[in-house]
Amino acid sequence: SDVCSSDLALGDLDVVMEKAGEDPMRDAQALAVAAMSLDRLGRPGESRERLRAAMALFTPQMLDKAEVTPKEIESWHDWLMARILVREAMAMLPPGQPRQQ
Repeated sequence: SDVCSSDLALGDLDVVMEKAGEDPMRDAQALAVAAMSLDRLGRPGESRERLRAAMALFTPQMLDKAEVTPKEIESWHDWLMARILVREAMAMLPPGQPRQQ
């Protein structure tokens, strides 16, 4: 069920977030997945809070550009995964629009 898998995801993400601040792109990935999981659990306020935190880890150029330069980010594959997850969360959670259950 969605609720069960979302609860499990949040538990796993707690482990990742214990090291928050060490790797901004890993943090963005975890926050984006947390946002989607919280939305599934019917917790829209917390969900949007996590999405805003994930988005704050990107400069506008990092979220919009098709490519980044090595000066902007050390690990392009982590940036790409984070960008995909953040964009997916943004698509699922339009600002101010709670998801219909």
